[in-house]
Amino acid sequence: MATKRKSPLKWVLIIGIPVIILLGVLVWYLAVFNNKYNIVRSALYGIMGQRDNSLAYNLAINDDEANIGLAGTMKYLANGTTSGDISIKFEGGGASLDVGQISFAGNNDSVYLRLDPSEALAQLGIDLTSTGLANQWIEINADSLETSSSSLSSDDSADIDKATQCIQNAQDLMNNRANQQQIVDALLDTDFLVVGDSGKDDHGTFYELSLNGANFAAFYNRLMDSNYMQSTLSCLADNGIDADTDLDDSQLSDIGADIDKINPSIKFWIKGTFSRQLTRAQVNMNVATTSDDVTASVTIDFDNQTPTIEMPTDTMTLQEIVEQNPTGIMQLLMLNPATIGNSSSSSNTGSLTQQTDAGSNVIDFTLGEGVQIVE
Repeated sequence: MATKRKSPLKWVLIIGIPVIILLGVLVWYLAVFNNKYNIVRSALYGIMGQRDNSLAYNLAINDDEANIGLAGTMKYLANGTTSGDISIKFEGGGASLDVGQISFAGNNDSVYLRLDPSEALAQLGIDLTSTGLANQWIEINADSLETSSSSLSSDDSADIDKATQCIQNAQDLMNNRANQQQIVDALLDTDFLVVGDSGKDDHGTFYELSLNGANFAAFYNRLMDSNYMQSTLSCLADNGIDADTDLDDSQLSDIGADIDKINPSIKFWIKGTFSRQLTRAQVNMNVATTSDDVTASVTIDFDNQTPTIEMPTDTMTLQEIVEQNPTGIMQLLMLNPATIGNSSSSSNTGSLTQQTDAGSNVIDFTLGEGVQIVE
């Protein structure tokens, strides 16, 4: 009786099918998922979906004579709560001036500001300590903002409220993944955002990007068709506000040409194998379109974690500060820039006196030309 031969087909299928699947996954990963455009696309999807985040930033504007530097942090939540700070520094003529720091916080009810001036400002004659403004949280609540708006014409005030509400409504659309993708796809599918070479440095893997002004019109038109923009424009139109976003071919072409003159170079640092995260972004550009002498650079580092934000508690309103320090506030408002740094200057800026009449403060400031301000 002849021995029955076993068919190798069974083992070919057992071994071959998984190998084919793995090879297919590998090819898909290398050719599609790991394609540089899809890496950038995925990272942009992620950062737009990260509605609760914190970041650190550094902005520098440089020319042949002076440099301006802004640096700070910012935390933000999808519900509109935010906080952060801004440090300001000037350099020029072989000297530097550290202005100090501005801190801010806010939610749907109030905005808070705090000025922390440097000692260098006081030495230049700008002393905020006597005004009560320095190192004090100042609260600007919704009621005071409405009062300020009422000083405008009723139509202007209504337009501001309506426009703000339309923008807030449209922001809610950004919680939807499909709406986020429309914005990113408008950038990449039109080749307005061009992904170039990649590399590695101390901050990780980076991708070099640029903007192609010739494709700005295609990007702009697609952006205008997105749910976010259509919702905002429709809301504004329903409330009688003309956003005037219609640009003809000539205007779009001119904007594209200006973009090419500014020639922004962009770098994205992205980490993650399957879940891509944008950890750092940097943009360098020529600020002046007719000259290469003025340049600007901004670097943003993303934490990509939900931050904790607390509103200030030891606060005062601006009105309370003015009532407590009327003389100091008036002196600050009437500061003559020509006398900064020269406390012995005798320029004719006027005189300031404070009187108390029946328990109320009366501030009488007389300018050199005889103009009088009485509060």
